[in-house]
Amino acid sequence: PSRTRPGPQPPIRATGRRRALLVGINYPGTSAELSGCVNDVLAIRGMLLSAGFPAEGITVLADPMHKCPGAAGPPTRANMLRGMQWLVAGAQAGDSLFFHYSGHGSQQPDRTGMESDGYNETICPSDFNSAGQIIDDELWTHLVSPLPSGARLTAIMDCCHSGTGLDLPFNWDSSRGVWREDTNPSHSLGDVVLFSGCQDDQTSADGDMSLFKVGGAMTNAFVRAMAEGPFPTYPELLHRLHRQLRSRGFTQRPQLTSSQVTASCLRRERPRCSLVDSQSCLLDPSHSCADSRNHRRLSTCASACSHSPKASSPTATPRSAACNGASSARAAVGQAPRRCECSLIR
Repeated sequence: PSRTRPGPQPPIRATGRRRALLVGINYPGTSAELSGCVNDVLAIRGMLLSAGFPAEGITVLADPMHKCPGAAGPPTRANMLRGMQWLVAGAQAGDSLFFHYSGHGSQQPDRTGMESDGYNETICPSDFNSAGQIIDDELWTHLVSPLPSGARLTAIMDCCHSGTGLDLPFNWDSSRGVWREDTNPSHSLGDVVLFSGCQDDQTSADGDMSLFKVGGAMTNAFVRAMAEGPFPTYPELLHRLHRQLRSRGFTQRPQLTSSQVTASCLRRERPRCSLVDSQSCLLDPSHSCADSRNHRRLSTCASACSHSPKASSPTATPRSAACNGASSARAAVGQAPRRCECSLIR
């Protein structure tokens, strides 16, 4: 019998359900102390509120000494994992979810052989010395794998070694203008996009000033880039980030990775994103750039998978526990995280 191509699928309609989990950790009183991570959370929260996210749908995990709106507790490992479970619980097509992490990032040796550079990227909860770090495999399991087709998660990771922090299979190659698939891709059903603070082998800076407040270079650049004007494509937004950071003397290069690419992306056609409630459709999956009619997963297993330096500026602090010489930045398994070649300048 002859085979026919499946017809166009109906567009994804926004459910109106919006949730965000924002994590900011300054590690007060420790040798790994930072200055701008909680300010980053406040800046992102303000951006989301202006985009139509309800205040009750935004959960904040931050150092207890900071009285942050929406704070639900300290950013311990257990609370962060519970927060991720809350973020994706009951997700359905048309939902718009947002995850922002600002704090230390590091690397641990990969014992599975799946990482091309031999290291897992990690983020560091406030109690990482006793409870351990959270590796990228866990982030994928908690944030990416549970999402159904048509649910969108936009993530920002403003930390060191964050390039492939969610283990997403497609990486945007800015120099050639194409998406590249990972050597050992982890495919999933949901639409997940990550803007990282830097490449896997770089560090992200803490110490950028915005409106007289210290913040992360990446987070401040993201807020400014979003305010430049409407209708950016993902690659255009990445270009804005690179330009914003260069203009302020930072050499870290944010990276764009995705769980899905569209047929239009493969044809090098770049549909522009419309604004939704005064912000980019990064925050809303109902626009045509997230339309299921355009989605063509590049792996036949994707529809069935359920698993699967900075070089800081003269006044900036690298957001890497290893860079701070913190002996507490050791993994729960007893392995020291990879050290990056940078100096600590407070």
